[in-house]
Amino acid sequence: MIDLINDCELVGVADPLGKKTGFLIPVFFSPASNALLVEERSSNGRVAGYSPLHPQETEILPTLRGQSRVGDRPHWAFGLGDGVLVGRGTQRREELKNALRGPFLMARPMLALEVTDFLGLKEDRNNLAAKIFADLRRKNAEVARRWRDIAILIPDIKAAWLNQQSDLTAGRKRGAIPTLAAQVREPEVAIRFSSSANFSGGTFRVHLERIVRNCLAELPDLYEEPNGDWIFRFQEARDTRDALDASPQARALIYLADDALPFSEPNRSGGYDSIGIYPQDKSREFIGDVLASETPSYVTFLLDDAYGAILDGAPELHHRRPLGLGVRAGRSKDLSRSEVQALSRYPHPTVVITQQSPPGFLRDTFSGELRDAVNLMSPSWYGDSQWIFPSRACAFMRARGLGPQKMLDALAQLYERCRQLKLDTTVGVAFLAMETAPSMRAYEFARVLFPQLDWKDLPKEPRVKQPIDAALLAAIDSNVDDEYRWQSHCKIIETILRKRGWETVVAVETNHEKRLNLHASAMDVELKILRDKPRGGRTSYNQPLDLNIENIDKLALVEDANAGMVLSRLERYGDLLVTPRDLCCFDPAADSVWSLHALQLKRMSHWMVSKSRTLHVALICRVAMERGMAEVDDAERLFTALKDPGLGQIAFLASSRLKTSELGCELKLRLVSRGSNIPLPDQFSKLGSFILRVDQNGPAMFSEE
Repeated sequence: MIDLINDCELVGVADPLGKKTGFLIPVFFSPASNALLVEERSSNGRVAGYSPLHPQETEILPTLRGQSRVGDRPHWAFGLGDGVLVGRGTQRREELKNALRGPFLMARPMLALEVTDFLGLKEDRNNLAAKIFADLRRKNAEVARRWRDIAILIPDIKAAWLNQQSDLTAGRKRGAIPTLAAQVREPEVAIRFSSSANFSGGTFRVHLERIVRNCLAELPDLYEEPNGDWIFRFQEARDTRDALDASPQARALIYLADDALPFSEPNRSGGYDSIGIYPQDKSREFIGDVLASETPSYVTFLLDDAYGAILDGAPELHHRRPLGLGVRAGRSKDLSRSEVQALSRYPHPTVVITQQSPPGFLRDTFSGELRDAVNLMSPSWYGDSQWIFPSRACAFMRARGLGPQKMLDALAQLYERCRQLKLDTTVGVAFLAMETAPSMRAYEFARVLFPQLDWKDLPKEPRVKQPIDAALLAAIDSNVDDEYRWQSHCKIIETILRKRGWETVVAVETNHEKRLNLHASAMDVELKILRDKPRGGRTSYNQPLDLNIENIDKLALVEDANAGMVLSRLERYGDLLVTPRDLCCFDPAADSVWSLHALQLKRMSHWMVSKSRTLHVALICRVAMERGMAEVDDAERLFTALKDPGLGQIAFLASSRLKTSELGCELKLRLVSRGSNIPLPDQFSKLGSFILRVDQNGPAMFSEE
C-alpha cells in the first residue's frame, strides 16, 4: 500500500476485459500519487489503504464522483452491459438484486452466481448452482462434478466452519480455517486436509464430518443422498506451519511477529524448504524450540513502527538471539525514514528484505527474496549458535543475470538497487555463483562495483526457486555522506567504462552532473552522469513517435530507466537514458549505439504488454523496415500498423522467446489486443508473428519459421 494516503476521490471503474460486464474495479485519484489507485481491504472488510492500479493502461469507465477514506466500507462496481452500478457497502445492493431477475443476468448464470454470493443470497445461489450443474452434466458429467465440488461445496464447508467454531479451536484466532479439498463420488466423500496442532485428531474429524454432512444436505439438487449412508474417507497432508512438530527436522525456525504478515499455502513455502513457521500466537513455543536446538532462527516483522516492540519480555533470548527479518511495508524504491526507524522494533541484528511485490499482487510472507535469504544465510552466517554479521542492520538482495555475461549483469542489477536504496556499499558481504563466473574477469568487475566488500562463493545447490548469479548483504547506514556517495558513484562508473575499453575525458563537472566524453576506435559519445533522477511527473510523449534513434551520440545515466522514461527523455532532450546495467555490458568494440539498444531491449523485455514497451519496440521495428531489413509477410500492412495512433492503446506488441548472444538479442513479437477475448481491430489483425533481431549492425526482422 502507498503510505500517507488516507482519502481519495472516485474517478471511474477499471474494465480489464473491456465488456462492461461483471464485477469491475473502482479506481481512485489522490494528489499524493502519480498513479491511479485501488482500495486495499483489511481483515474486517474496511478500507485499509490504497495501491496502484495494475496495469495503469487498463480502460477506465467514467462514473459519478465519490470519496473514499481509510476505515470506510469499500466501493464495489458491477457492469450490466449497458450500464454500471457503483456502490459502497450496502448502497445500491437492492438494484443489483433486482438485476438478477433481468434478462442480462438470466442469460448469464455463472455471472449471476457471483452476484448471489456477493449479496449473500443462499437460496438463490443454490438454485442457480443446480441449474448450472444440470447444464454442465449434459455436456460432461466429470467436469460438472468437479465444478460443484470446487465452486460450491468447498466454499460452503469453509463458511460453515467459520460460523460454527467451537471449543475445538479455542486459543486460535478467529477466522482461521483448515486447508482442505473435497471430492464427492456418491456415496464416497473424500476429504483431504492439512493437519496441524489445531486441525487434527479424532474430535476434529468428527466436527468436520458433521459440517460436511450438513452442507451436502443443503445441496440436494447437486448431491443426491445415497441409499445407505455417506462413506467418509479422510487424508491428512502434513502442514509444516505446525512448528511444534516441525522443529526437530527443520533447517530453520521462523516466528511471524505481526498478524498482518500474509501467509497461506505451506507446500509452496515452509513445507518446501523444511522450515518451521510459528504464527504470532506461538511465541512461547518458538522461544522454547530456539533454546532447545542449534537450528538457525529468525523473527520476521513489518518495517512499520506502528506495530510496537517485538518479544520485549523474552530475556532468555539474550544469548541466543534470532536474526530479525524486516519486511518492507511500503512500495517505494528507496528506504523511507520511517522504515529505517522501524528497525528499532527488534533490538537485535536485522536483515531487511528489499524486494517488494509488484502493484496488484500480494505475495505470501515466506516466498521470493525472503525465502532465498533464509536458505542462503542459514548455512553461511550461523556458527556456534550465534549470528555473525558485518553490521547490525543490513539489506539483502539477489539477482539473476541475463545474456552471456550473466554475472556482470547480475552484479550491475545489485549495484542499481543499492543506489536506489541509498545503501552503504563499503560494508557488507557479496556472493558469486562460480558456475557462471569461470574466469577472474567477473571478480574484477565485482571489485570495481563493490570495492570494499568481502566475497564468498554461493553454495553449489542453494535451496532457491530460481537460479541466483549474485547475492548481496549491504549495511544500512543513514549517516553516509551524500557527497561521498556521489563521488564514489562517479568514480565507479568511470572505472567500469575504462575497463570496458573506453577512453574517458571529463568535460564538465557540477553539483548536479558530471559529463564525460567517451572515445572508441570508431565511436564517440557524451555521457552525463546525473546526480538526481530526472524531474517531472508521468512520462509522456507524442504519438505516433518520430524519434531519431540511429544517430544518438549523447547518453544520460540514471539508476532506473524503463521504456516510458527512455522515450520521454529522447523526445524532450534527444539523449538516450541508460543505467549502470546497460553501461557494464556496453562494448566499445561494437562501434555502434545499436549494441546499446540491444542491451536495453534485453533488459526491458517482459511477457506483460504495456503501452511504453510497445511503442519502444515498434520504433526499432520501423527503423528495420525503413532500412529495408525486414523479410516479413505483409510488410506494408505491418509498417502501417506500427505507425498507427492506436498502437499502445487498442493493440500491443507482445514479446516472447528472448534469445541473447555476445552480439545482441532477438525477440519473437506479435500484435495482441488488451484481453484474450477482445478481437484485434482490422488494421492490426492477421499479421502473424515475426522475429526482431538487434545487434551492432542495427535491427532486422524475419518471418517466424
